Amino acid sequence: ALASAEHDQEPKYVLVQDELVEKYSLVDEKKAHYQMLASKLLATFCAVAEESANHNGLVWRSTHPLLYGLTARDLHAGNAGTVLALTELVSELGDAQEQTTLVRGTQWLKSAPPVGPQELPGLYIGKAGVGIALLRAGQVLREEALLTTATEYGRQILSLPCASPDLFNGIAG
Repeated sequence: ALASAEHDQEPKYVLVQDELVEKYSLVDEKKAHYQMLASKLLATFCAVAEESANHNGLVWRSTHPLLYGLTARDLHAGNAGTVLALTELVSELGDAQEQTTLVRGTQWLKSAPPVGPQELPGLYIGKAGVGIALLRAGQVLREEALLTTATEYGRQILSLPCASPDLFNGIAG
């Protein structure tokens, strides 16, 4: 009976990326480590947020060399990318104060004008990236107004000129 019971036990080791590791211990340690890193990233996003110049929300200043310290709205190097990352962190780890930071970031993002003279449809530099950030924030915050704005952005993208077929700033985005 004892031999049978030993045979029915769960294995003590599992294969993780072609490496045999003790089940639970190392995997749990890695999970705790990545959770700690995510918590630090969330705290950093909240700590470096700035009140926008016209006091209509929070912004994050990019150090990307092409932005010269300006606050852009795009997904690539602007606030839409920060809002999208912050949204995912808030969904997993956020408290009320961090949710407030996210809400205030979406307030500025909704009202921010495009950087160039013409609205672009693209995902990384364009309205699609902003719309995706607002859509995901609306889902996490359960904020109907953000979902409505994101839906409207989708409709507006359809009316933009198709000057480029690419994903970055064109209609494929």
